[in-house]
Amino acid sequence: MRQGVLAAAILFLLAAPLKAETLRMANGSEIKGTLVSTDADSYLIAQDNGTVRVPKADVAAVQSDFYVVLKDGSVLAGNVKDVSTTSISLQTEQGLRQINRELVVKLSTAPVNVAPPPPPPAPEPEVKLSTSAAQQEAAVSTSTAVAAVAAAPILPPAAQTLAPAATAPPAATPATTAPATAAQPAATTQPPQAAPKTEATVAKPRPALARKEQPTDGKPKARNWRMSAQLGIWKPGYKITSADTNNETLSINNVGIAFGGRLMRVLGKGDWQLGADISMLSLSTKDHGTAVSTVKVSGERLSLLALAARRALTFGNGYNLYALGGFGLAKTKLNYNVTPNASVTSTGHTVSESKLQLAAGAEVQKDVDGTLLALGVTLYNSGTGNEILSGSSSLTAALGARMIWSF
Repeated sequence: MRQGVLAAAILFLLAAPLKAETLRMANGSEIKGTLVSTDADSYLIAQDNGTVRVPKADVAAVQSDFYVVLKDGSVLAGNVKDVSTTSISLQTEQGLRQINRELVVKLSTAPVNVAPPPPPPAPEPEVKLSTSAAQQEAAVSTSTAVAAVAAAPILPPAAQTLAPAATAPPAATPATTAPATAAQPAATTQPPQAAPKTEATVAKPRPALARKEQPTDGKPKARNWRMSAQLGIWKPGYKITSADTNNETLSINNVGIAFGGRLMRVLGKGDWQLGADISMLSLSTKDHGTAVSTVKVSGERLSLLALAARRALTFGNGYNLYALGGFGLAKTKLNYNVTPNASVTSTGHTVSESKLQLAAGAEVQKDVDGTLLALGVTLYNSGTGNEILSGSSSLTAALGARMIWSF
């Protein structure tokens, strides 16, 4: 269910860019770039001048941020813990926050440049000054006009508040109304507009962009399992000695085909791998001659091993050398047909044996575009207690190439 919700969150990212990462190295330095891929051993980082592969053993922490842009223009930064159809859980520096999805404009993995709030409207000094002057004039005219009220004819109330009308002689009523009419627009139109313009200059401060140290638990999930298919060649070290071969010893050393598979588990920082290996070693038919007969020999060897691999060396451009060792069960089966020289009739014989075996070898692995390729050689002890195979040599060698998938 959690994976389904996170998948829906990806659709919500609105074409988010590749995540920019900062790799803090163990020596204190930093490597910045875009994380392209990762495996159990290293990170592949894309930079302006190309790509670089960084061993995980040298990395102390991988840092990344998510940025949530809200409808009110604010931006929160933190680590996304969970995303549902109605909310987003964001771990910020101040703590865990539940954000309503309806308030979210964008969820991004790249830093978001938020435009600063628009500057407040410029004040209008002339409006404020004229309003103040009108009030002062009204106060002065009110006090001076009281003395002339009795003698002056009745005038409109607005005219009584004007200083020019109050200072004129009482007898010159027509002369006093003219300046009052001229002054009235400046005194009456300014006060209603002053209050809303003063309020418009007050703006709520927007919260600053929250920043915090990147969590070290934001590393990509490591893929610690390795499954591989292998193909190669092998050379047995068997010898057959029996009455059917006139008690002559036949050395079975013709090259055969080896194929199989391997499943390994990466441990720790990737230096150790443990798992199982199964191989089928097929031996092609070959004629062997004795003094009295011709012997055709074919067969196969089935090997099942518990295997351990230890990274011994890293060299060149991402090459890793592993030392191999293991033990298990090997079942050997050889078929040989004996045809006497003086006859065309052959007699078929089979010899088989199951026995504990030991194995050791070396292998070189290389990451090629996210897929591991390997080339190795393995030695098996093929000693046997069977009477017919009692003359067998101690080692069987196999050379093989593997293609490895991580999951």
